[in-house]
Amino acid sequence: MQRFSVFVFKKSPTICVLVMLVMVPFAVLLTKPLSHPIYIDKDYTAALRTADQYLYAWIMRDGRMAYDLVSENVKKNYADVNDFQIHFAGTSNPHHQAFEIIGDKRLSKDRIRFKVWYYEDYTGVYQPPYKRPEKSDFIELIKLDNYTWLVDKQ
Repeated sequence: MQRFSVFVFKKSPTICVLVMLVMVPFAVLLTKPLSHPIYIDKDYTAALRTADQYLYAWIMRDGRMAYDLVSENVKKNYADVNDFQIHFAGTSNPHHQAFEIIGDKRLSKDRIRFKVWYYEDYTGVYQPPYKRPEKSDFIELIKLDNYTWLVDKQ
């Protein structure tokens, strides 16, 4: 193989240039960024704060706290507060363990989407190390007023 590549490079520099011109853009396409560019301002930090509080409530399995952080659009998917709390708390094993969050995209002036990875843990069960899943979930927050953001999609 090495003799062939040396032969190609010496005998046909044009082929080498063409191969590079094809391969470089292809390689760039394969390296997707983790998220879109996000500009940090008061709205972003307020939305992030609400998202962090909501996800902290998820870890604590505190449906009451989370219910106060979701929009009417989310609430209408549940019969009542108790129904939301039961769904939000999840099971006792596996239990909610941790999350990672990163800003993904500002969808409009009043809507920001975050990528979220949720991690659960099985009590009493060994789980070997694993890579972060490439696919993430998303939560979207909407601006209610100058100081309030709510989770609108989960």
